Amino acid sequence: MAGIAQVLQEDPGTVFFGPRLEFAYAAFGLPAAPGLPIWWEPGTAFSQQDEAALIEVWRQKRFNTVILLANDTTYYSHLFVKLIHATYEEDLRWDTITVLHRK
Repeated sequence: MAGIAQVLQEDPGTVFFGPRLEFAYAAFGLPAAPGLPIWWEPGTAFSQQDEAALIEVWRQKRFNTVILLANDTTYYSHLFVKLIHATYEEDLRWDTITVLHRK
């Protein structure tokens, strides 16, 4: 929580929290992104057939910061992970969370 608080203080722009960090929207008084599921798990949170359309919605949101648990892309498709790495650079200061800032 302290790491997330520091990231949000340093970069107060729009943020996307990954799986198992969804609670951070409420914990920090931030709105979850409209048009996206509260967590990203194809086949559970949304139909796998809807993932391509949701990835496009996510891309259009142009989040300033993405925060995941450390090195956690388990729930994402290869296409989504590729988009994240093409669009964001990792802030290597964190060991328990993965913080990515828009390039």
